[in-house]
Amino acid sequence: MTPPPGDIADVRDVIHVTHHLFLLAAEGYHPGGTLPPISNGLAESIEDCAVVHTGVHSGLVTLRVQVSTGPPDAVEAGWEDVVEINLRAGAGRVKVASVLGGGIPDTFPTLTPAGPGNYRVRVHARGRDTDVDGTALEPFEDYLVQIWAAPPQAQTVYRNTDRYGAELRLLAAQVAPQAEPGRRPEPAEDERLNNLRTHSTPPRLGPDR
Repeated sequence: MTPPPGDIADVRDVIHVTHHLFLLAAEGYHPGGTLPPISNGLAESIEDCAVVHTGVHSGLVTLRVQVSTGPPDAVEAGWEDVVEINLRAGAGRVKVASVLGGGIPDTFPTLTPAGPGNYRVRVHARGRDTDVDGTALEPFEDYLVQIWAAPPQAQTVYRNTDRYGAELRLLAAQVAPQAEPGRRPEPAEDERLNNLRTHSTPPRLGPDR
């Protein structure tokens, strides 16, 4: 796929995801069990790693990546959820990655061609409600990641219309009350919290992805 003017790379391919996630992570990145807390229900980041939440637990999804010299002219139509976040690339080379390693074609470029520094990432998703928690033997969820070098700014939510993102935001909101001293969660609340942990806590990333 030839990138349009202003784009450094524009690649679309199928990737394999696990544990409701795929990553944009620095080469050799290992989070030590720490991932960013859920906020908008689609994508969050910490140093050298952004997490994108998928509806399917595992299987195939379609991903398009656009690496650009500047921000897109407008938010693309036809997507159910669209958010824009910061990504600090301290180590420089950030790539599309999976939680357990493998499943990422070599066609995808380095996402941070300007090297170490600050970037903005706009993540688009559709199809996440099709088979939540399922296994996708054929891709029916689509993602678009647009990235460019830019100073940090406030998170922007352009669109949040799918049910899966709403569920993640609701579940994440239950984490704070659990921390209140002496408070025991109600059974239904405890079940939701366990569901959140199942959806959002993958195994540790190994050094070799």
